[in-house]
Amino acid sequence: MNILDNLSVSVLIDWNDVSRVMKLTNGACELMRDIEELNINIPMASKAINDRYYRQTFIGDDELVADITNTAIVAGNLVIDLAPVGGNPVGFFRVNSLVFATDKQVLGLVVSGVPGQIVVSPYSGSVIAQLFATFAIGEQVNYMGLSTPDRNSSGVDPINYFPEYQVNHLSHSRDGHAWNRVDRNNAKIEYNGGFYVDGGIDKTLERMHKAIERKYLFGVSYADPTSNRFENGGIDWAIRNRGGVVSGFAAAPTQAQFQFFLDEVADRTIRKVKRKKMYMGRKLYAHITANFTTGFIQSVDPLAARTGAINTNARLYLVGGHEVELITNLGLFQDRNWDNVLTAGVGMTGMRKEWVCYYIDQNPIELEGVGTVPAIEKIHHSVSPWFASFGKGIGDNPIGMPLVSGAVITPEAFGISSSMMDRSEVQFMFHGGINMATGIYSGVFFPTV
Repeated sequence: MNILDNLSVSVLIDWNDVSRVMKLTNGACELMRDIEELNINIPMASKAINDRYYRQTFIGDDELVADITNTAIVAGNLVIDLAPVGGNPVGFFRVNSLVFATDKQVLGLVVSGVPGQIVVSPYSGSVIAQLFATFAIGEQVNYMGLSTPDRNSSGVDPINYFPEYQVNHLSHSRDGHAWNRVDRNNAKIEYNGGFYVDGGIDKTLERMHKAIERKYLFGVSYADPTSNRFENGGIDWAIRNRGGVVSGFAAAPTQAQFQFFLDEVADRTIRKVKRKKMYMGRKLYAHITANFTTGFIQSVDPLAARTGAINTNARLYLVGGHEVELITNLGLFQDRNWDNVLTAGVGMTGMRKEWVCYYIDQNPIELEGVGTVPAIEKIHHSVSPWFASFGKGIGDNPIGMPLVSGAVITPEAFGISSSMMDRSEVQFMFHGGINMATGIYSGVFFPTV
């Protein structure tokens, strides 16, 4: 008899039960889901465009303030040289503008001016010495409105803003999976009732989702039309390049440092349509709870996270007096399979990314007269962000009729295929990205080492 038919021998040489494939990977794409929620009222939660350059025009905030760079007393008036704050052009102080210095106790009246310079006279009881003392170099000039006669006044000069524009791009991401005829013949390993190669398809999609999510956060805007390569700028890039608060630290941060960061971000906007969202690494969270004042971070509803049901207060926390949606378990900060750089900061341990905090404004961006767009907008090219194709090869086609009369019909014996390739594959493509129109209302707190 064939020795392999001996049951005892068979037990010794046969594989163990390997039909059940264990999954050792991790990482649900939570950041992607959060961005989807901001785009919930848009078809496919993503805006379709027909250009690889995504241009948006914008008009900046018109809070009229400027930095003082130089002053001089000339003919009983104070001549003040100005520098812009936050990108505002310093040409908005018109004649008859009332201005305060930083202490907001001494009032002056603009009697003339050109872009970058104004001439201020004493007003409402002030004298030139007071103006010179309070409108000091390094302080700021603040616009308080216009003062015009209540009889025979004739209007004011207009302030005309011309929209600027900014550009972001669409990333072009691809991935795929391939298998061979032998993978579908007598394959010992099974997956979900099929062959293990089917598990590779799910693995490919998971790998691709992770890559897209990383671009959403860490992508850097790039365009090279000669090679047709484009990359979209992510949240981190938008904060750093579109006016956000960027605060680095090289040692375990103090409570005063972190509180200043929180206040600096929160005070940039008074809009309260949606709460700000905070993504905080676990090491920073542990450091704060162990070293800052008791209650610096506290749940608004301590039982919300334990109910097991959907609860709108489950993520609601007070952090340094700021009401936020707090996330401390973001997979991007915890995945040790990539970006496993350890921190060298004084008093800090663990991976550098575990000490990061993103404080993100979720309020929709107002459009001039026509509604709003999401704070973080998903965009894609053509009809859909996703494209997929399946290429059949030998071994991935229906079994045909036998070629010889009376032959045994088995998968191993005959398979008629229209393909000459001993290979099958599935290809995925994602042509899209995100656009965070402004970083002004958001910030990043991060270790520099």
